[in-house]
Amino acid sequence: MWLEAVQGMLPIQALQKISCTAEAISTAGHTCGTSGGRGALQQQHLFSLYVHVGSNENIAGFPRESIFYGRVIPLRVKTQWGTHSLTAAIRGLLKEALNDAMNQRFVLLSEWDIPLYPPTVIYVQLMAEQTSRLSACLGPMFKMKPGRWVGSLQNTSFQFQHWRRADTWFALIRRHAEIIVEDRTVEREFAENCQHTDANVSRHCSPRNPNLNMWRECFSEQHYFATLLSFKGFENETACGASLTNSGVDDTKSQMIPLESITAEGVRALRKPDMPACEDRLVMQAAQQQLVHFSGFNTSVCASWTAPYRLHLATACPLLARKFGPETADALTELMKQSEFLSQAKLEQLE
Repeated sequence: MWLEAVQGMLPIQALQKISCTAEAISTAGHTCGTSGGRGALQQQHLFSLYVHVGSNENIAGFPRESIFYGRVIPLRVKTQWGTHSLTAAIRGLLKEALNDAMNQRFVLLSEWDIPLYPPTVIYVQLMAEQTSRLSACLGPMFKMKPGRWVGSLQNTSFQFQHWRRADTWFALIRRHAEIIVEDRTVEREFAENCQHTDANVSRHCSPRNPNLNMWRECFSEQHYFATLLSFKGFENETACGASLTNSGVDDTKSQMIPLESITAEGVRALRKPDMPACEDRLVMQAAQQQLVHFSGFNTSVCASWTAPYRLHLATACPLLARKFGPETADALTELMKQSEFLSQAKLEQLE
């Protein structure tokens, strides 16, 4: 349902870069018109989708009517909370997505996530951002969780000074996704030396680090990606204090967003609209001006368009929300239907 809003829509600025001639526009129309697929994913050209299913999950595939049909990547890692397997699965998703040269931004989602904006906003905003929403910046040391570092992680080039901690959920520019997939050195160190062990997680035995047979707190997916970008010298290409998702609940606890919070006001509050740089009305208006339906694109529109996007949302403004359990699915669906997913008109009614 969410993707239906951008069926047949194309970014005007990208089309301008090709050419504004009638021949080029005709070619774009034939190339970018709706494909033969009947699903919402096949009827749009702004987003692609990749799904990882763990080898330990009892899922053979998705039914044909599912948006996930045909989108499961071949790699199936046996995933387990607190282990490096989660990082391995994420790397597998990035590797598969990089095979398509059209993919320029890479967003990691969980099954508990929902978008906080229409697809026009999320597409235009992320494509305009030139940094990754994954902070590899050196912040206060206590936030880096230095106690999770062990000396066995260190080698001749990879040092404690590169140690970082960031949110698991990110949006990457293509160059950073390529760096992560190409990496071998840092990933190997994390695979052997960064595992969480407690009574509920199998102890990880590493011949290089026997201490991992004792209790230890280290979550690879919280450290590896930001640490690697720091190690490679790309800190300045990441957004310090970036926020891709917002849950509105205590992330240190196993809390989910309660069903009674599923209201237009409650979901909009997750955007943090009271922050000066998170003005949601402006961004929704501006994003719509960046796209055109392929059937209405002509030489006049191409030549006259002069409304470049001005980054109306700071990278601290969340684009997604998470921790929505299955019991909230029906309420969220109804909310999207009734409010046109908090369109500009409906937002004004909330005043």
